[in-house]
Order: sequence, then C-alpha cells, then structure tokens
Amino acid sequence: MMRLNMQKKKILRLSEEEIMQLIGELDMIRQESVEEGRYLDADNAKNKMKQVNLILDKKRKKNMKTKHNLEKNKLDEDFENEMQSFSAFWDEKIMKYQEECRQLEKMLLTKNQEELEDYNQSLNKTIPLKFKPSPKMLEMHATLNQLLKNQDYRDAHYLQQKICVLERKEEEKYFYERDRKIEHLLESMKMRHNQEYNTLKKKIILGLEELEINRKKEYEKLLLKFNNIKKNIENQHNMESYYFEKSVKASQISKSMKNQYGNYAKTQYEEDPHEEYPEEEVQEDEMNPENEHEVNED
Repeated sequence: MMRLNMQKKKILRLSEEEIMQLIGELDMIRQESVEEGRYLDADNAKNKMKQVNLILDKKRKKNMKTKHNLEKNKLDEDFENEMQSFSAFWDEKIMKYQEECRQLEKMLLTKNQEELEDYNQSLNKTIPLKFKPSPKMLEMHATLNQLLKNQDYRDAHYLQQKICVLERKEEEKYFYERDRKIEHLLESMKMRHNQEYNTLKKKIILGLEELEINRKKEYEKLLLKFNNIKKNIENQHNMESYYFEKSVKASQISKSMKNQYGNYAKTQYEEDPHEEYPEEEVQEDEMNPENEHEVNED
C-alpha cells in the first residue's frame, strides 16, 4: 500500500513499466474491493488509477518530447560535424590548389628569368662588338693610303685626324644602335613572358572560381539533404504527437462513457430502489393490518 500513497513526484520518477505495474495493482485492489463490497475503496482505487493514468500520459508525453528533442539535437550535431568535415575538406582542397598554383607561378618566373638571361648572353655574342665602317670612312682610308704613297704626310695627318673623329662618331652610333636592338629584343621576350604569366594567372583564377562554384553546389546539396531529413523527422514527430494525443483523448472518452453509464445506473437505483420487486409490494399490502380488518368485516 505504500506505493499507492506515493506522491506525484515520486511516481514521475518511476519508469513507464513501474507505473503500469502500479496501475495494475490499483486495478486489482479495485476488483477485490468490488468483490468484497467495499465500494468506497473501489471508488478510491478507481480515482487513484485515473490520477496515475494522467501522470503516465504526462510522463509519456514528456518522454516523447525528450525523444524528439534528442533526435533533433542529434540531427543538428550530425549536420554540424558534417559541415565541419565539409569545410575542412574544401579548405584543404583550395589551399592545395593555391599552393600548386604558387609553385607553377614560381617555376614559370624562374624559367622566364633564365630564358631572358640566356637570350641576353646570346645576343651579346651574336651581335658583333666591332662595327662595320661606312662607305665614307672607307673612301677616306683609301685617300689616306694614296697620300701616304705620294709621301704627302701633312695632308695625311689632317685626314687621319678627320678619320679618327668620324670613326669615334660611327662607333658611338653603332654601340648605341646595338644596345637599342638588344634592349628591344629583350623587351619583346619580356612581353611574351608577361603574356604567358597572365595566361597562367587567368587559368588559376578560373580554376579557383570553378572550385568555389563546385563548393557552393556541394554545400547546397548538403543543405538540401539536411533540410529533407529535418522535414521528415518533423513530420514523423508531428504524427507521433498527433496519434499520442488522439489515443489519450480516445482513452479519456472511453473512461468518461463508462463513468456516465455507472452514474446513470446509480441514479436510477436511487430514484426507485424497489422497482425491480413489484411482487414484494403486493405482499406488503396483503400483510397490511387495515386490509386484514376489511376481510374480517366481510
């Protein structure tokens, strides 16, 4: 009987199986009380069963909500872990791609620099350092030789000075044009290298953009998958809650109808307790002293 007098908080701490066992014990007490004619005890047991059933429904509802919350939290946790793995995977993939691109850039720049240096050396070797005399200078040298043959040394001296001046001018002009030619050729190679580098940069940018697009697509797929699972779980939870409330309501209606039937029978009995025994009323009339007197007078 100690379990019957448990407080509500103590009952809530019991498992569903223990509460069902308690309801069974109360039902046994109710049945025994009815069989022994202890109807107030039966009514008390019935009321306690009702209270414990309400506690059981409340506990089941709470357990169901707890189960739903655990499932939702588990889904959120799984999604968060999957998102972390997703982010780590794509971050590593993009970092690896960027590192590979940096290596490609470095290799291209090194190759271009070496190619430029080799080309510069080649130009300096192939373009002669000694310039070709102009026709005017060749003519002046011929005249100088003629003057020397004629032993005209004074005129040869003056002509030699003019030849030196002209030679210096032509030499300066030649090296200037030579440097300009080498510079121009090297600049052309640099432009070609820049085009190669810009082409590589464009390919790198396009590759990175493609990775970002693929990452976004995969994220949208992952998010759609999560939302679908979440929607299915929410629908399942709504159905479970609906059927739980429906079963509780149906049980309450059933118990209410039983109570109404019992109250109706009790009311009928209280209004006319001898209705089922009409013969006894006749017997009582026959045993009435007044009726006996009337018989004697006859």
